[in-house]
Amino acid sequence: MTKLKHSLTAAGLIWFSTASVFPANAGDLVFSYVVFQGGTEVPCLGPNTIGGLPPGTELSFTVNAPIDPCPNYVFSFWNYAGSITTNPTLSGSATLPVDGSNITAVAWYLSGGPGPVVERVSTYAFSINDNKAISPTPIESVSPVESPPLWTAGSNVVSTNASGPVTINALPSIPSYGNFTSWFLATWNLAGAPQPIQPPSYSPALSVAPHSDYPAAIAFYLRCPLPSLTCPSGTSPHCTGVKNGSCECGCVSSICSHCRTPALCCICAGGDWNGKQCS
Repeated sequence: MTKLKHSLTAAGLIWFSTASVFPANAGDLVFSYVVFQGGTEVPCLGPNTIGGLPPGTELSFTVNAPIDPCPNYVFSFWNYAGSITTNPTLSGSATLPVDGSNITAVAWYLSGGPGPVVERVSTYAFSINDNKAISPTPIESVSPVESPPLWTAGSNVVSTNASGPVTINALPSIPSYGNFTSWFLATWNLAGAPQPIQPPSYSPALSVAPHSDYPAAIAFYLRCPLPSLTCPSGTSPHCTGVKNGSCECGCVSSICSHCRTPALCCICAGGDWNGKQCS
């Protein structure tokens, strides 16, 4: 085994690795910094890359995304390994694939400039798996019901010209893109400076203040892969949905297909649920 240590200062990247000896180089671990929602590169930031290492190299890393690296750009969230975080400091681990493919962590930034306050929230749906904004509106409903209406079905824009708080309810799922995981409400608007970054909200009901102006309220969606679980006879691995931003998976009995959680399905099948799997 060879132990390696390296640092890159452009975005405060520090990583450690333990590698075996292989005859060829693996793919790279790439940290990209892109603009929401099109995915173009932030003009004052280039990607950081850890490369030239053998396949199977195990890496542990910490990378700090600049919060406001250049005028009118502000950090919003990281997307890495099927997970979203609004913390600009991303810590994780990776094993470089033997097929030479790259592993990518993407920091997404909002862009804009000073301008008049507009009483509205622009919403977007984002596929975590596909790492992109997707076209369907993420909105299922909006309350309160007022005249004129705050929202028109199918639109991604919600008026905040209301007498009280406005609640935006996310669709529980979007076909081909999976289940709702969380909302991210940008606290930086086009009329002011960057504000403290807020953590994601796991509730599908997003509440915003009346007469507020937000350039982006992003609803995240996640397709859950088939879990790798050892299940007892008569059951099989299954993911029933998303909870607190993560897939909720377990061993599900075919006779309990009506159950909404792995724990209930396990109990229904006469098993013992230990918090992770059925036995």
